[in-house]
Order: sequence, then structure tokens, then C-alpha cells
Amino acid sequence: MSVKLRYARPKVRQAIFWQIDMERRKQDAKWGARQYHETDPGRILAILLEEVGEVATALLKQDEENLEDEVLQVAAVAVAWLEALKGFAPRVAIADHAKRVNTVRQMDEAYAGARAAAKAAIRSSSSRHPTTTER
Repeated sequence: MSVKLRYARPKVRQAIFWQIDMERRKQDAKWGARQYHETDPGRILAILLEEVGEVATALLKQDEENLEDEVLQVAAVAVAWLEALKGFAPRVAIADHAKRVNTVRQMDEAYAGARAAAKAAIRSSSSRHPTTTER
């Protein structure tokens, strides 16, 4: 029995990590220390599982575009948890709700084009250069 493994190219992995970092910045702007830097591991786990539930919903609905966004959110929450374990505080914490919503909206707009380019680079690299090994 052979199993084909595909390895992500460095530029693809870099684009994925960049997208996770973008999502972390949005989380920090939106929630600050209040949500992602809790000291209660049960609360952090509940947030992570809620995001995993959204991945499951996207899978059940066969919503491929939303699936990628939800998986990025899961990865970003996991990174936030690691940051909390290491004692890092959020980079941005915006107290005023209206300002926070506006900031997140501006971040979404600013990153939209770059994120689309990153997704295109990932798809392009995956289809042009399939790196596989047989086991």
C-alpha cells in the first residue's frame, strides 16, 4: 500500500503562517486580553472547541471557502493559547467597542487583497509543483 504525501513549499507555509498572524492581530484588536489571554485553561479550551465546531459546520455544509477561514481561526486561537502560556499579552487591546469594531473592519479591508493573493499563491504552488513521495 502506498501513501502519497504532499509537502508544503516554504512560500506556501509562509503564506499560511502570515494568514494566521493576520487573524491573531484581528483577535487582539477585537478581544484584547479579555478573551484570548485568560488564565483559565477551561475557558480557552471552550473558545478553541467553539471554533472547531465552526469547522465541523463548514464541513457538513461543504462550504470550502468558509472552511479555510474557520481553520485559520482555530490555528489563531491555538497560537493565542500558546502566547498566553508563555506570558505574552495581546499586541493591541481596544477598550471602546465602536473603535474596536471599526479597527477590525479596517483590518479586514486592508488584508482582503493580500489574503486573496496569499490564497492564490497557495493554490498556484500546490497545482504547479506537487511534491509527493511514495511510502
